[in-house]
Amino acid sequence: MRLRIDPVIFYSTWEKDYISLVDNIFEYVQPTRITVGEYRPSNGLANHISSRFPDSPLLRINKGLVREGSKLRYPKNLRIKMFGTIIEEIKKHSSDIDIALCKEQSEIWRALGLNMKGLKCNCLG
Repeated sequence: MRLRIDPVIFYSTWEKDYISLVDNIFEYVQPTRITVGEYRPSNGLANHISSRFPDSPLLRINKGLVREGSKLRYPKNLRIKMFGTIIEEIKKHSSDIDIALCKEQSEIWRALGLNMKGLKCNCLG
């Protein structure tokens, strides 16, 4: 079984909530791969939300995102912290599980001690 934890969103209790999510996952299933990905709206989507729904809580989530290509993303150091917290919790439950990152730079994979070779995002196979 393959699972995705996506999107990972930064907010006040993110750490506690994502640790709890991972614990709950392993209480019920034993996945063979988990792919983790961050909230990464396109510039166009962020502008659309802002113009159509100016009071949307999604706009608060967009604060602090930085532009990387056609996407808005959390800064690299924050992505590493968030992914690292989730990966550490996953490994507490299964040390040999395949863990992949969705649409993430090789630099981030390396910083987290993950090997990109042979692993793909769940949506790619």
